[in-house]
Amino acid sequence: MSVQLRKYETIIVARPEMAIDEYKALHKKVTDVFGKHSGDLIVFEVWGKRRLAYPIKKNQKGYYTYYMYAADNSVVQELNAMLRLRDDVLKYLTVKLADTVDSSALDKERKIEEFQSEDKHVETDTVSEPAVAEPPAEVSDGNEGKTEE
Repeated sequence: MSVQLRKYETIIVARPEMAIDEYKALHKKVTDVFGKHSGDLIVFEVWGKRRLAYPIKKNQKGYYTYYMYAADNSVVQELNAMLRLRDDVLKYLTVKLADTVDSSALDKERKIEEFQSEDKHVETDTVSEPAVAEPPAEVSDGNEGKTEE
């Protein structure tokens, strides 16, 4: 019986005062969960230190990391249990992106970023604003230049 893989993403917000080695250790714990249950890491990005929209556990900033992966439900359950018990994790969120995974498309999406020294990650003090669509062009009702009689 084959296991149905689904596509998930998890964003982890860790304490900002941790050393880079501690972030690497947290990343290793996460990737160990994938390896243990045959999950497939597709995308890993380090978003770095950012100001939080609201204080979490008395922290104004957090260190963000992003994971996109293909796995079964047991990986998600174990990952969430591990993150829930860690004191260095302020928040995390896991979202199911797709019910099925096309294994040939995974290689095209693959992007694994490495941790860099702390000075390479830009610290942002502003919360990202959502993109705003351009206002629609003026709509014509077909009566331009005509006067009412």
